Amino acid sequence: MNSRLGESRKVIGKSSDKDAIFFRNKMLNELEISQKNIILESKPMYLGVTLSSKCNLRCIMCRVAENTWDVSQNIITEIIRLFPFLKRISWQGGEVFLLDYFGELFEKAAFYPNLKQTIVTNGLLIDKKWAEKLARCNADIIFSIDGVTKKTYEHIRRGARFEDLIRSIETLNAY
Repeated sequence: MNSRLGESRKVIGKSSDKDAIFFRNKMLNELEISQKNIILESKPMYLGVTLSSKCNLRCIMCRVAENTWDVSQNIITEIIRLFPFLKRISWQGGEVFLLDYFGELFEKAAFYPNLKQTIVTNGLLIDKKWAEKLARCNADIIFSIDGVTKKTYEHIRRGARFEDLIRSIETLNAY
């Protein structure tokens, strides 16, 4: 075990501070898992975050807006503290693009080169500013659509317009 950690430290020593933190945690995580440890010292490498129940739609299958809530500032602070260690974070809501603080949170996460961001969204609020930011930060976007025809889409995604969805997708594709 000590020889593996010694070799790992040499590799980490050649990395930037941000990389070193990430790779040190990654190696510790993999070592702990390979040893089948039940309690881990390492930080999580993957995180799925639901920030709020706020949404601009009322889809027929969704009940998220029945109980309105937002994560607390303490939870947001805890999430930010995990950024240096994460390989991937998945953001969802409600609808994250409705949240005033999401842009800043997204940018803070983008500061970490080893952290890949995924956003689950209905996509209707993606404008040119967001499209540029998403492309620049190389984020993965998962559009929740549920229908490829106007009639089906608008029946399921109550409050949505199919034309707005197409416009958002085209805007994002342009960047």
